[in-house]
Amino acid sequence: MVYQWARRLRQYYVLVIVGLIGLAAILRAVGFEAGGRAGCDAAPVYRDAVPAELRTWLDTLQAQELLYCRDLREGLASVDPRVYWGSDGMNSVIFFQARPGQDLTGVGVTDYTFGDGSRDFFPSRMGDRRHIRFDQAQEGRRVWANEAEGSPPTYFVRLDGAPPVGLVNAYFKIRGPALEQRGVTDRDFLQDLERFWGLLRREPQSAVGGRLVSRDLTVIYDPERWADWVGRDVNPALTDAEGRVDYEALATEPIAEPILYQTVQGLSGSTVWVAGVVSGTRPAMLLLPRGGGAPIEPIGGGTWISFRGGSALAHFAFPRQPDGAVLEARFWADAEARDREPPTRSWPVAFPPPPALSPAAEATDEAGA
Repeated sequence: MVYQWARRLRQYYVLVIVGLIGLAAILRAVGFEAGGRAGCDAAPVYRDAVPAELRTWLDTLQAQELLYCRDLREGLASVDPRVYWGSDGMNSVIFFQARPGQDLTGVGVTDYTFGDGSRDFFPSRMGDRRHIRFDQAQEGRRVWANEAEGSPPTYFVRLDGAPPVGLVNAYFKIRGPALEQRGVTDRDFLQDLERFWGLLRREPQSAVGGRLVSRDLTVIYDPERWADWVGRDVNPALTDAEGRVDYEALATEPIAEPILYQTVQGLSGSTVWVAGVVSGTRPAMLLLPRGGGAPIEPIGGGTWISFRGGSALAHFAFPRQPDGAVLEARFWADAEARDREPPTRSWPVAFPPPPALSPAAEATDEAGA
């Protein structure tokens, strides 16, 4: 009796092992690797309306294997099924286009999160990834608006911060007019089921192409690819004995006055972080070139709150600045005082080149050539 049970358990064990091997083979065949999903094999074929700056950014991501792409399940009347998502470790982008001869009227992204299967976070404000042990003072909108130029839009683009440390997938949902189904043959059961549930829930029907439907997409990425594309210079006063950021102290110990926390440089921009911000305020910053010139205004940013006693943080995102160039960062604790009062603090700042673009990396490459 015991022997028979042992043989049966062994058979099940073998079946489980064979099943796991088969699953691994299937995942590898569809593009999932041990280190993350492979990047997109080619940049998008752009519609005429896509601006040159956005094309350059997407092409740069693709050239460094930082751009991913997947096809939507059929069912959106005006959306080209190929959808792109990418990040350089500081910012992330969603990009897709209309089908030829159509536009994206009535199309939007209704959900957008980063996760690992057990936890999910909304994207942070443009300029950097979510800060460890801090939450955004404003988590962001539940509907992420199209930032494309022109009306009606023929492409969709959304720029936000990079995923937090430790997460491995980007999830978003695209909603728009459904393909119109004709006749009773060659129908899509899932579309019919969605329409049935939509009617029961009294969801709105679109005047363009019939009802509205949603198509969700999950992109599995490899966060280790970003390590060489983000340079960080942290204030030594906020590091531990090993020279690393002391996140625990930053989240629990109040800071008496605003201090420069870190400067960050990536492929997509430059960011200045300030610690010791007063919670509930709206701070401001601009950069002044040391050699003269017009002030440089931020293009994004946000404030961050610790619920463990630490002072708030603020980050300010700027267009990418020259690597190593020294500028003056002028900081106002209250944005409303910026035009009528001197800055609360000012610091010299320089943005470190990403490791892959640093002179040391270039010298190593030349030595190995």
